[in-house]
Amino acid sequence: MTRHAVHPTGRAYLDLVTDLLQRYRLANPITGLWEAADLQWWYCRDPHLHKGDAVVWVDGDIPVAAAVFT
Repeated sequence: MTRHAVHPTGRAYLDLVTDLLQRYRLANPITGLWEAADLQWWYCRDPHLHKGDAVVWVDGDIPVAAAVFT
């Protein structure tokens, strides 16, 4: 697969960033700034309804990196 950028909104955004951060935390349990719960909490306040709010790079269906406006 090749990596490409997607601009998820709403629930698709939350699913992708949660998966990305959970997999990162499992691979690196003592490093990193963000927890998946952090972006889930922000989602309650701002559900990212616009394509410009987040970009997620995916490899197939697997998110590998993200840039998120909070």
